[in-house]
Amino acid sequence: MNGVKLTPMLEQYLRVKSEYPDTLLFYRMGDFYELFFEDAVTASRELQITLTSRNPGAASPVPMAGVPHHAADGYLSQLLEKGFRVAVCDQIEDPRLAKGLVKRAVTRVLTPGTTVEDASLTAKEHNYLAALFWDEREKAGGLAWADFSTGEWSGLFSRDQARLWQWAIKMAPRELLLPDGFEPPRQVAAAGLQISRYPARPHFDLAPATQRILAAQGVADLAVLDVADKPPLVRAMGAILSYLIQTQKQDITHLSPFRPVNLAKHMLLDEVTERNLEIFRRLDGKKGPGTLLHVLDRTITPMGGRLLESMLRQPWLETAPILAAQEAVSLFVTDGALRQAVRCALDSVYDLERLAARISLNRCAPKDFVALRQSLFGLAALREALFAMPGGAPPSDLCPADEGNPGPASINGASSDKTSNVSRGAYGDVLSDVASDISGPDSAPKRADGPDLQVMSDALVTPDAADAPVVSDKSVMSDFPVTPERSGSPDVPNLPNAPVTPGTSGSPNLPGSPDTPDASDAPAPAAPAGLAAILAQWDELADIRDLLVRAFVEAPPPLVTEGGLFLPGYHPGLDELMELTEHGEGRLKELLAEEQQASNLPRLKLGFNRVFGYYFELTKSGGYVPDHFERRQTLADRERYVTPRLKELEERLMEAGEKRKTLEYALFKDVREAVAACRQRLAAMAAAVARIDVWQGLAETAVRFEWTRPQIHEGLAIEIRAGRHPVVEAVAGGDYIPNDLTLDADRRVLLITGPNMAGKSTVLRQTAIIAVLAQIGSFVPAASARVGLVDRVFCRVGASDNLAMGQSTFMVEMSETARILRQAGKRSLVVLDEIGRGTSTFDGLALAWAVAEALADRPEGGVRTLFATHYHELTRLEGVLPGVRNYNIAIKQWRGDIIFLRRLVPGPADRSYGIEVARLAGVPRAVVRRAGEILEELEKTRDAAAGERAGHGPKTAGQPALPGLFASPGATGETCLPGPAHPLSLELAALDVDRITPLEALRLLGDFKSRYGGDTAS
Repeated sequence: MNGVKLTPMLEQYLRVKSEYPDTLLFYRMGDFYELFFEDAVTASRELQITLTSRNPGAASPVPMAGVPHHAADGYLSQLLEKGFRVAVCDQIEDPRLAKGLVKRAVTRVLTPGTTVEDASLTAKEHNYLAALFWDEREKAGGLAWADFSTGEWSGLFSRDQARLWQWAIKMAPRELLLPDGFEPPRQVAAAGLQISRYPARPHFDLAPATQRILAAQGVADLAVLDVADKPPLVRAMGAILSYLIQTQKQDITHLSPFRPVNLAKHMLLDEVTERNLEIFRRLDGKKGPGTLLHVLDRTITPMGGRLLESMLRQPWLETAPILAAQEAVSLFVTDGALRQAVRCALDSVYDLERLAARISLNRCAPKDFVALRQSLFGLAALREALFAMPGGAPPSDLCPADEGNPGPASINGASSDKTSNVSRGAYGDVLSDVASDISGPDSAPKRADGPDLQVMSDALVTPDAADAPVVSDKSVMSDFPVTPERSGSPDVPNLPNAPVTPGTSGSPNLPGSPDTPDASDAPAPAAPAGLAAILAQWDELADIRDLLVRAFVEAPPPLVTEGGLFLPGYHPGLDELMELTEHGEGRLKELLAEEQQASNLPRLKLGFNRVFGYYFELTKSGGYVPDHFERRQTLADRERYVTPRLKELEERLMEAGEKRKTLEYALFKDVREAVAACRQRLAAMAAAVARIDVWQGLAETAVRFEWTRPQIHEGLAIEIRAGRHPVVEAVAGGDYIPNDLTLDADRRVLLITGPNMAGKSTVLRQTAIIAVLAQIGSFVPAASARVGLVDRVFCRVGASDNLAMGQSTFMVEMSETARILRQAGKRSLVVLDEIGRGTSTFDGLALAWAVAEALADRPEGGVRTLFATHYHELTRLEGVLPGVRNYNIAIKQWRGDIIFLRRLVPGPADRSYGIEVARLAGVPRAVVRRAGEILEELEKTRDAAAGERAGHGPKTAGQPALPGLFASPGATGETCLPGPAHPLSLELAALDVDRITPLEALRLLGDFKSRYGGDTAS
């Protein structure tokens, strides 16, 4: 900037920019947001917009780039997606009243983890901002995460730092706040998390963090939130609040009650298992087809989609919530008409959570209120469909039978697909009997000035009339018309011609039901307990719906300041201004006609320009000019005049436009405040709708793919009949071959052999997926299933490296195996595919052998394990280790080819058929033929060596080629397992060499020699 002469405007820009050095500054100038200097160069490159100059003729021109303010959201979303932070600097005074340079200030800072605009969000995905704090002195830490766009937040306290980092990767936040100087492990950077550094003091300090939390949650004690004994978690929570206050420039009060994760109530799926089971992403990192979520998700609303995602991340570990969900899903499975009616009603419901959050944060646009209005009519239709249980067909006018029904009307030209253009608060659970993730009734957080927010069942209670928004007499809303007139009101989507009954504040009567049932009306007795409780506490938010029906036009302009938002009849003063602005041209024409007739001037015309405004124009030969005409301009062949009445009318018209915009903006703010006051009610209904949506979505999937309801029990046995892998089946269709599988006390570890491509990995993973589905309350892809509760699923499959972390394929494999061996317990389900394949044959077999032993032979009983391997030597473990059984994926040889039967059958495979698979894969015939010759020579060598060791006895099937692992088959035919470990090796294994002093080492060495190596004096 040397040599650049700064104008007052550029000085103001640089002064603001100095306060936000690490952000792109969007500086409002008129109808544009402008960027200057380095910011302009960056924005031009990233947004592909034109780079110009503020002073192109100067020796040192100032780079400049800009975007229209009304289209800024699209550009901002691009920058946020690329990880940039943007400070929005707006005019904070009216330019018409400003003396000199208009005052400007940063009104908010946009970051990837704090955005609330739909353009920057994915409808059915969370957008988490997370913070992690580790107290090295206390050896404890906390991880908190919040979805600012919905208000949901939660967290985890742990004394295991590795577990906190695992959860950070698992939750995949858009931003992760860390205190300065705290370095994350390499796998965090490899996972692609965006790290935002934050000063440890004061943002992570305990005292200010506590005060921020108490204020934001409206509680008097941290014990209410169950975090009083978790200081590191409090620090992380406080850092999130501090960051939000700093970036949003306002107090944060819309967050739902904080609920720490209770690990004892949920199945744990670490990030490695989620990846290997391809629950949310394929192994190549992509979303969509090929993932379990894509197959399972039949939800309609964004809230339902996000809730389903959360349930898959943390399935239940208690039978009560699982059975409650199963009952609701079963209802929708058996009653197809009810399910379709519910789906049709849900199609009118937009993202209530994010709509409520934007309205509360004053980040809303007029179209948000139209979407909210439509959603509230959807709630009414949904309630009627549910009250029609059991088995009642939906009213014909709620959802036309035509399959081509386009669904709800679009808003401002946006697509009617809500998941693509409008997007879980703290769902917890709607009801106490399914609230397994809530620690207990005593942990109910209460706001000092609001209702109990412990569980969504409390929030679902319809508020008394006293809880309705109160309008101050001083507000513009005090001028609301009392009568429920709706002249010019928009059509109600999916509820055509819904009448308004006088005296009901505009509350519509639903088609097919002249009298809408009260919330106290008892639902059908066939309804499951969970659904019945939701209906008993249903809140249609009729007061808000009626307000929005009376207020807004069907297609309001995109900006609040443009006017044209409100319907006629909403406000008397506004009606008068609307009459002037919308019919002003007619009044001008009336005045023109009056003057033409009164003065007998048929050639008199009306004109307008920016200099003189409105004027009458008359040619010089047009006739006599009346005395009240004042000459304004003389042209060659005509004269222009004004009259007192014309000037008065012009002044009224010009003022009416500005007054209308000002009044409409004030009315809009009052409506926003009234709706924001009901945010808790909106959040409660959003949670209820999300739960219903998940239930019907799971039912829709179950019906579509012919899934069955599993039996959940407290034992350890898993019995699956005709089980299928849902993702593979969705691709294979009717060609998929199901399989039976049983894990019980006698079959705790299944060793599965067979050739590549036969389907070993599919059988392994489908078992784990069925367990996950069963414990979220879903039906499962099987003819029948009994699932003993699983507390953790470990899945290690495939071969991959992590070069960014300096880990080879084998290192990744061993790291994942180490985690399983250290963390798997009696109730875990372990899926292992090809342990030890990344090293030499001897090393690999030894490792696979030892891992199988460690999982099968435990004091509390073996871990439920599915172990796929090509080491056929391991099949000799059956009958030697308790609970180990051999299975293989059957194949059939036919005329030199192999046919994959895809069936899991008892017994070991005779060989791996690797050469045959290579031929099927297209390996050149010469290579395949040569490989066959080499294999034959190797087998002869192996058989000869085995014969020498066994006295040339007959070779048994499945005998290993590796010496030393088994005894001679001609002797006893039994496996010779390694004998008991030497006492010295046990002592050495228990020795912590990092904590022993040199003197102690010498003393121990002498002790070992005296006990195991002879006399020390010799």
